Amino acid sequence: MPATTSRQNSNNGRFSGRGGRGRGRGRGRGGGRRNYRRRNNKDDTPKPKKFIERCPFIVGTLEWGLWKKERTSYIRNTPFTRGDIDPSNFPRAFNMKNENNDIKMFNLQKKMINNKWRLREDDEGQFFEHDRLTNQRIRVHTHMTSDGRIFKLPIIERDEDKEGLSCSIMYTPSQDCYTIESNEYVNYFDTRYGRRREKYLEYLADRMQKREEIQKEEAVIAKANLLTKKAFSNTISRV
Repeated sequence: MPATTSRQNSNNGRFSGRGGRGRGRGRGRGGGRRNYRRRNNKDDTPKPKKFIERCPFIVGTLEWGLWKKERTSYIRNTPFTRGDIDPSNFPRAFNMKNENNDIKMFNLQKKMINNKWRLREDDEGQFFEHDRLTNQRIRVHTHMTSDGRIFKLPIIERDEDKEGLSCSIMYTPSQDCYTIESNEYVNYFDTRYGRRREKYLEYLADRMQKREEIQKEEAVIAKANLLTKKAFSNTISRV
């Protein structure tokens, strides 16, 4: 008798055919009954559609702005102006102390004082002046530290500051943050890349010097070998 026939007889028909466990019409226990209740208990009453008012004007135009303003319920209330209140009284979400930035601003102000900047004030406000920049009002940047100190720096665009006497505002690519940097000219070899380049040039000079020494030694050895070869050839010819 074939092996397949004996295996089927040993299972007593439990796994033969399509009537195995979980293969009924309902795909499991009560599956068909749930689907039947969902189909017959469905509410067929039509639901009212939500009214949506369409704007007949182009977005961004004056008519669209007036149409939008008439249909908004937001009212902006300003109970007080910021100019009448001390800025230290405003609540802040975070009390962050950036001591490194405060130290940087202190050093920048000290450098500006050494560059002989003078702070002046008139009816229009405060400004900086310098002897090399005659008849020019230089903008003032005010920085308040975490402990309440105030530093003031002259601000000129780096491309316009040919003398490199003032500071400039450098924005990040996302334009969310900025830093204050001095416009003074920096020696390339005082920067990180310059120091790395200087070390590489020193290493390259030592390597080239060692290469020349090795080439000279190889030339002396080659000359000695050539003389030895000639002497050996002369000895053989005499014999």
